[in-house]
Amino acid sequence: MSDDVEHRSAEQRRRKRADLGSEILVRIGDSVWSAQCVNVSMSGALLAVFPRQADERGRLAGRSGCLRIEHRFGGEKLAVEAEFTVVRADRGAFFPRSFLLGVKFVDMDPESSIRLFQVLRWQAKE
Repeated sequence: MSDDVEHRSAEQRRRKRADLGSEILVRIGDSVWSAQCVNVSMSGALLAVFPRQADERGRLAGRSGCLRIEHRFGGEKLAVEAEFTVVRADRGAFFPRSFLLGVKFVDMDPESSIRLFQVLRWQAKE
């Protein structure tokens, strides 16, 4: 990904993002971490990840993984599952002892894609 695409401001992004704050689980290889979904779009997400070891973040850029986001939408809970590639890993600014992962979705089942679209549409109305 080119630097100008990676560092776009919110106003310049092609796809809208929803600020979720949902707690999720992230799996990369054999490791599973609890995480906070800071924001999400149809093409990817920004995750605040809480590793067990302090320096795990350095080995994650370019790796593949999967996640499951559960979000309350109206009166029901919607689950979105996706496979991703890590495009960025930085020290976390939101939570102590966390790091931020920028992930790009590479595969999502049709039902999850529809649910994610619904969440984004719902968030845009607020």
